[in-house]
Amino acid sequence: VIADAVRQAATRGMLLQPFFSFYHRASSCTRVMLRLTATGRKSAQVEQVGFVVRCSTTGNHWPVPLEHVQDPRGAPGVPTQASHAGIRTAGMDAEAAGAALSLTGPVWPGRLGDPIALHAMAQDAAEREGMGDAQKLLAKMEEDLSLDSMGYLRLKEIGRFLGLRGVQSLPSKADLIGELRSRGAAAGEAQAEAQAIKTDASMEMVAEAAMHLLAQKPSV
Repeated sequence: VIADAVRQAATRGMLLQPFFSFYHRASSCTRVMLRLTATGRKSAQVEQVGFVVRCSTTGNHWPVPLEHVQDPRGAPGVPTQASHAGIRTAGMDAEAAGAALSLTGPVWPGRLGDPIALHAMAQDAAEREGMGDAQKLLAKMEEDLSLDSMGYLRLKEIGRFLGLRGVQSLPSKADLIGELRSRGAAAGEAQAEAQAIKTDASMEMVAEAAMHLLAQKPSV
């Protein structure tokens, strides 16, 4: 939705900035507030629109700018295991490597809110009575800003990847998020997917974190 709005705004000489967004689980929809600013000229902001690519072989996902959409494995920021070199090391030919990719988009890869505005709103809510629910929502929205440029990993996909290593169980989502954070990765809840996490960690790191947690679990 934001990507399409950005493209339309750019053609009309307007700059679009997400003000805030949140997922409303009761209605299964995402609410977004956007701020439009007239610039009088075509905005270059549209160049930021891109795609999210997933590799079913490595389990990784990464953002791909429009100019790299024909060669996702050559895009900047591609995880090492999913790059051309990584795939060659794994023994995959070009046809199999291409078939393992799926693209989602176009998507907006930037922030989904204004951190300064959200902080001000949170401070205002804290000073008012009866704003407990609003404070929780604003806190969640602020947390999401540190994760909103990342794709999400479904727990069943993590489980499938672990299964290839002979591991048939998963640690709790909360424990996995905590372990990834302790390893220096950004990680958190995925608003729109209850059975998923958002993280900038590679699937390789996620799998290592999960196996470490499972190894610490006392046997019954």
